[in-house]
Order: sequence, then C-alpha cells, then structure tokens
Amino acid sequence: TLLADSQFWRKWRNIGDRIKGLGRRKDSFLDQMPGVNAEDIRLALIAQVPHLDFTQLSSDGEPIVFAEGSTSKIFRMQYRGKHVAVKSCDLHPYTLEAVLDFSKEAFLYSHLDHPNIVKFHGVCIRPPDFFIICEYCSHKSLLHVLKSNVNFDWPTRIKFALDAARGMMFAHEQKIMHRDLKTMNLLVHYNEPTREYVVKVCDFGSSRLLGDDFQDVAIEDPHHSMQETNDESMMTGVVGTIAYMAPELLESLETPSSFSAADVKRTQRKLSYYTNAVDVFSFGYVMWEILTRKLPYDGMKVEQIRQAVMQKDLPPLPRHPDRQVQRYVSLIEMCWEYNPNERPSFSELVEELESMLKKAKARSVVYHTPPLRPNTVY
Repeated sequence: TLLADSQFWRKWRNIGDRIKGLGRRKDSFLDQMPGVNAEDIRLALIAQVPHLDFTQLSSDGEPIVFAEGSTSKIFRMQYRGKHVAVKSCDLHPYTLEAVLDFSKEAFLYSHLDHPNIVKFHGVCIRPPDFFIICEYCSHKSLLHVLKSNVNFDWPTRIKFALDAARGMMFAHEQKIMHRDLKTMNLLVHYNEPTREYVVKVCDFGSSRLLGDDFQDVAIEDPHHSMQETNDESMMTGVVGTIAYMAPELLESLETPSSFSAADVKRTQRKLSYYTNAVDVFSFGYVMWEILTRKLPYDGMKVEQIRQAVMQKDLPPLPRHPDRQVQRYVSLIEMCWEYNPNERPSFSELVEELESMLKKAKARSVVYHTPPLRPNTVY
C-alpha cells in the first residue's frame, strides 16, 4: 500500500516538474509524458498547489472587472472576508493545451513568496472554469499610477524601481525568467501604516522555469500566439511585449506587414537563444517610464520599433544637473547594453538603487515630469 501510494504522488510531482519547465511548444511535453490528459494535469495541480474552496469566494453585487485579456478576466472579489484578485481563465474547450497553460502559471506562482511579488493564495478549479487567486493591490498597475496626476518625489520614484528590482531578483533566484516585464505587470499597493507605495511583480503567464545552470532558452517560432491589439506597439506573444523586448529577441522576429494567420505561416522560422538578461533590458524601460512618465515608442508600429531597437535608436534619456538623477540614468544605460553579458544582474541593480534611495532621503531632489496622457491606449 505504501509503495502504491508513493508511486501515485510521484506521478503528480513528475507531471508538475515537467509543466514548470514548459516552453510554448506542447509537443515536447507530450513526448516526455505520453498518455497524459487534461484530467491528469488538473489532478497534478490540485496535488501540489493550494486549492481553495470555490464557495468561499464572494462579492458585493456584480464582481468588478479591473483587467481583461484575450482568454482571461481579473475580478476584485472577496475570499473569507478579504479582498482578492481573481484571474478567471475560461478553458473552453477543456483541452490539454489549455490546462497546461493555466497550470504552468499556477505552478510558477506557487514558487514565489516575496513582499515585492503579488502573493499567490491558490487556485479554484471547477472544470471548465479555472481561477488563480492572488492578493488585491489597491492602486492597480504602475502604468495606471504613472498616468495619474499625482506628483511623486524623487525618493518615491527610486522606490518604485527598487521594489520591482527586488521582486525580479527573487524571481531570478528561483530560476524563473519573467519574459514580459513592463509597468502594466507591476501592481501598486498603498501601505497605510508606513504611508508608502509598494510595487509588486505580477503576471507570470509568459514566464519560464530555467535549469539549475541557467542555460539559454530557445525561441521557437516567435510569431506563435501573437495577437493584434488596439496598440500595435503592445503585442504580447511567446516572449513578451514588443515595445519592451531585448534586441536578442527582436533580431529573431520577422514582422510581416499584417498579422493574418497566412502571413504568420509564411514567416520564416528562426531559432535564437537568450538568457534571463532579457528581463534586465525590459527593466530599463520600466526605469525610463518612472523617470519620464512617458510610454516607450509611443505611437510607433511594430516594425518601426523593431528597426529602432536594432539600430540602437532607443528612447532618449533626459539630462539633469543633479548627480542622483544622472546616476539613475546611467543605470538605465547599463540595462540597455546590447551585449546581454554586459548587463547588470538584478542583485547589482538592487544594491545600486538601495544606495540611491538612502541618499535621496537624506537630501531633496526636485524632478518633475508631466503624467502620461490620460487617453493613451496601452
């Protein structure tokens, strides 16, 4: 009986480990785990990830939708009396591929427990409805905060960047590459006792668990799953959002003039390799937005963005007489190094930003920028 029980749980652990390292291609998983079906994935998820009671979710009236994607919606609801964010994934049809995508994000979230990463509470599963339950952040995304008319002093801006860097440092320590780091995927919570804003990394749907040696990951068919949005500069696909991509990703991306299925199929398949340094390049854009309160490549089309990055025509960096501001700008330049090996690690960025924050609190630096246009489509 003990042997049978051990083999039973080992099966679910093995499935879970395979899912956590899953790339976008599902056939590699099926080759490794022949005969596994959607129900096996669901059982593996329940066996390894906190499973919450669906009946404990409630809302005052109609649940409030505060974010929406192509296959999911995020609601503000209550779980046992506390506000939570509920990501609802409509898995119709209830296929192996759909369950794999949901399960990978849940497995990765379960690895991450850090003050600067949105806290994962668990999952609610009632096929074909799957829910990821996380903490609710009062001020939505950092993008939303930067679009507001609130003036932020210099220490607050540094802390925005520092919090995000701390969250990413922890993710990289857990061998997790985010692959879609941007201000929209950084949530902001206002801590009433300390009267401070706290930035938290969220949305690990595009993330990948790397091997112990942090080997490079291959991009296979980078056009796969690209979807056209209202803003052509904000297309999220296999490896993130175009306007935040590192050059080593963009150089393997051939962008047709339109994004019909036929165009994508005709696009030449390329193979490229990249490391977790792609997250650092994306973080440079986050720091730039915090500094300028502008959108990178605002109004530009996908191919224009790609050409600009490949020609090293990155967003302009402002000059400021204060040394602290210029030190911050120099960090952005370091993140935007075209050689991935020359970019700093998040631990190095955290160390620099902590030092900057300490000095910024000791003396006042005046740095005002206008907010983003309220009607900007993102």
